[in-house]
Amino acid sequence: MSFKFVHIADVHLDTPFGNKDKSFRTSFSSYVKESFSKVVDLTIEEKANALLIAGDLFDSGTLSFATEIFLTEQLNRLGDAGIRVFYAPGNHDPVSERLRIAWPSNVTVFDSHSPTAVEIKDNQGFVIARIIGAGHEKKTVSENLAKLFEPCSKDGIPHIGLCHAMVNGYGGSEHDRYAPCEVEDLLEKNYMYWALGHIHKREVVSSSPYVVYPGNLIGRNVKETGQKGAYVVEINDGYVDLRFVPIAPIVWSVLDVKGLDFIDRPDKLIDLLKNRIAEETGSMNKKIYLRINLAGPMLLYNEMKLEGNIEALREELMTETGLSYIEIDTSGLAQPVDPAGYCNKPHVLGTALQLIERLKEDDKLLLSLKPDRLAGLASSNEDELLGYLRSLLENMDYDITARLLKEEAQ
Repeated sequence: MSFKFVHIADVHLDTPFGNKDKSFRTSFSSYVKESFSKVVDLTIEEKANALLIAGDLFDSGTLSFATEIFLTEQLNRLGDAGIRVFYAPGNHDPVSERLRIAWPSNVTVFDSHSPTAVEIKDNQGFVIARIIGAGHEKKTVSENLAKLFEPCSKDGIPHIGLCHAMVNGYGGSEHDRYAPCEVEDLLEKNYMYWALGHIHKREVVSSSPYVVYPGNLIGRNVKETGQKGAYVVEINDGYVDLRFVPIAPIVWSVLDVKGLDFIDRPDKLIDLLKNRIAEETGSMNKKIYLRINLAGPMLLYNEMKLEGNIEALREELMTETGLSYIEIDTSGLAQPVDPAGYCNKPHVLGTALQLIERLKEDDKLLLSLKPDRLAGLASSNEDELLGYLRSLLENMDYDITARLLKEEAQ
């Protein structure tokens, strides 16, 4: 008995990319559709029985006519190949905001938070798998949907769970905790495979049985780096074979650059960054969207705070390297001063620098000085809180030294 399917999640069709320029929005909308079309190609080429979509197929309840036509065409391609599609809506595309799409007959939408089982049969009419799915009925789901799934029946038929859910302990603070569950809630059902969505990072939570996040289909911003794609899953006589296939036509990459204190001219900076970019992207065979993080003390600190200079640097680097997109973050740069020379001295600056050093080493002291509310962090997790507070201390010694020395000079 063999059953093969392709597992994807978090496609986010029609993401608006509202904070980007028109060129970026146009390109990325095309890339998202290209990625989904490649998934359809893959599913047909693999002669899979089904395509499983674990939520957030759409970014919102508003879909353009062009995207609706595109989606229907792609789903019909699968139908023409005899391939079924199973889709469990997530928090971005809940049932309450479901679009008025005339779903092709080969598509099953799990439009209730109460799990429903659907049997898949082979050409001889034998049941080869059961897909059990549940969808989000509204945007904010705090209920543990995994608890609602019935345990696997003991008839030897592979059971595959399909749901958009947050397994506690995975995903960090990047994702809202919708439909939260424990991994044990999934394992105790004795399903052969759990096809999950919601976390945009690819993750195999368990391999016995498989509990899998494929990640989103294409990285939409610099936080979503690395190869993105789909899992091809084949179940054969009780064994599960899992294979990741890269799909996205572009890859986000991050380049951290420090040691800039000797750079005193723009041409030196350009040469340095060109070499570092070549080292970072030389072996990649896809379109690269690159974020450059500049950090540490720099003689050109004031010049690098001017938006026009950053834009000129960005355009020059794209021309020289051939990359389609580069963004430059200068928030990590510091004033070109040496705090070490003023630490432990009997003045206000020395005392301030000593306190900063203590805070970097003493977590209890750091936590004791935090305000009741932090504008940049909503989480109450202590590790995440400490990480955020430590980030606030970065370059603080340089900034305070530069500021107090400037005030003294005036």
